[in-house]
Amino acid sequence: MGGKPFKSKGCISCRKRKVKCDQQKPHCAECQKRKLVCQGYDRDDGLFIHHDQKSSNSHRGSQNLPGTTPGRSRSIQYTQPQVQVQSGALCRGSERLQIFSSYYDLYFPKNSKVSQVDFWQFLISGFAALPKKSMMLEKAICAVSSFYIGKMIGDTRLFNYGLQMYTEAMRILRRNIQLGFFGNEMIYTAVIFQEIEKIHRPRHLQAYFAHVEGTKMILDYCRPMIVKNSLTDAIYTNHSRMSMYLATTGATSLYDEYKSVAISGHRTLLEKFIEIYDTSNRIVAAVDIATQSSPDTKTYESLLSQSMELEKKWNEWFSKSGINDHCSYADPEQIFTSSLPSTDALFGRAYRFESLDSANFYIWHSAMMIRTLKLIHKVRTQLMPASVLESASQADLHKKDDPLDTLRNEYHRKLEIYADRACLCIPFCAQDDMRAFGVHAVLVPMCVVVETYIDLCQREKFFWCQRFYQIGVDRCNNTATHMSEVGWNLFRKKGLA
Repeated sequence: MGGKPFKSKGCISCRKRKVKCDQQKPHCAECQKRKLVCQGYDRDDGLFIHHDQKSSNSHRGSQNLPGTTPGRSRSIQYTQPQVQVQSGALCRGSERLQIFSSYYDLYFPKNSKVSQVDFWQFLISGFAALPKKSMMLEKAICAVSSFYIGKMIGDTRLFNYGLQMYTEAMRILRRNIQLGFFGNEMIYTAVIFQEIEKIHRPRHLQAYFAHVEGTKMILDYCRPMIVKNSLTDAIYTNHSRMSMYLATTGATSLYDEYKSVAISGHRTLLEKFIEIYDTSNRIVAAVDIATQSSPDTKTYESLLSQSMELEKKWNEWFSKSGINDHCSYADPEQIFTSSLPSTDALFGRAYRFESLDSANFYIWHSAMMIRTLKLIHKVRTQLMPASVLESASQADLHKKDDPLDTLRNEYHRKLEIYADRACLCIPFCAQDDMRAFGVHAVLVPMCVVVETYIDLCQREKFFWCQRFYQIGVDRCNNTATHMSEVGWNLFRKKGLA
């Protein structure tokens, strides 16, 4: 006997509340009447994960990243989920957990503290641990996990499934905005979307910048409606600001695709960093305006004074941070990763840090110092009034060197020092144990270093940086692909190819 068990055809929201659904599409009237989010009619029975005892061991184990040499460095290991996509529905809870666990193990470092600089690890683990999640957030988490694993292991079905979940979650988010349903899960989902764009960024950065601005608008709008907790605090105080910083650093140093947004912060080392960064953006904007006219001596002296003060602030921030206390030289025989050539010949012995956060700060400080030195040099060379230049020339008549040549030589020397310092940190960040997360936060700041070596015609150092970007490409970060292409374009434009 028996028969086919009854399955309700009502929407997910009504089934959870155990009320009768009128099955109106796309949104049932019952949910709209009660001002609830109608989660649609997809059932949670579309993805099955099969474990074949005979072949499970053959699908598990270690896999070398492209370009790595077995034996010289430990390869990245992962557990590959055996998935079979049967429809576009969201998979069951146990399968979602397995996919997320595989993503977490593959993307984040093992046996390391959660970063207090790049908050993505803290946020995504917190999102996944929430006891009750809407269909929108569930699909967003499943999307970023499936999407990355599919790219990393070459599983086209899982990759496409991640894209499908991304599209579905985006559709629900858009519908919620239209219906005026805002809250915590709205900002959680927006943050995940931004991360997906970072992993699978198109060939230009406009789409990612649009996501950064869109996320910021959602955060600002939802602020009065959210329930504060550790996740929202991390998003509002740090993650959104760091996303803006990572976006605008590359934009203001390599290309004019984006104008920075004023950000201020207080108290913590990270927030102080962003506060100084905001100050630098205002000075850069003032200098850009001044270069379009013929500034007088007073304007020139004011901008030069502000630029010099900015350099002093960066050095004070670095001195008070104590980052140098957590940095030492690596052992001569220590090889962080075989995917990257040794730094000994080009830069010196590589640095070793107590944490990934310290290495990130070290690289960011170097990039900001390069940016500030370029700003000072621009003020001195492009805004210096003729009267000031003539006075400097008269004072140096007894010298053989032109005063501008002297400034330029000292400027180039300092640029190379800070660029080399950043490169000495890279082997620690790029080591295999750091997974993709190790290169996550330094891809964009390193473009400042790449541009510096191009300006200085340092071909070998430029090639070394391109090898670093290749590691990011191998770990499936499209930001690295784009930054590498931008570097090569500038390299050819300079006539160094």
